[in-house]
Amino acid sequence: MIDETDWKLKLRYGKSTTPFQHFTVLADGVVEDLKDGFTCRPGRAWMAMRVWATDASESMDMVRAIGAKIGFVVDGRVEVYVTEPDRPPSENRLHRVQCGTRVLPDPASLCSLGGWNSSSLKHSA
Repeated sequence: MIDETDWKLKLRYGKSTTPFQHFTVLADGVVEDLKDGFTCRPGRAWMAMRVWATDASESMDMVRAIGAKIGFVVDGRVEVYVTEPDRPPSENRLHRVQCGTRVLPDPASLCSLGGWNSSSLKHSA
């Protein structure tokens, strides 16, 4: 029986290699008309994606391109973090986006609606 995390160990200890790194990308933008499968009210929002990319620049290109395809326009800050993956990398560009792409309303706009405690949020303009 093969352990599901075997691929992680192989990557970590050099038994397997990949040209990709795993990133979590957060993008500030505007929700326009979201495609099926995504829900968020129109207006300011943040999009979060987990991706395998060759570098941080490619991960930012991916969030902009995918955002445009689903009805989210990246027009603000993009934050990129190197993170631990849940799935092995793939050479296929379409399979390099991990499940869990999310579009969430901007916390700053929710504070005025009483939906969030603004003192517990880290948000920068």
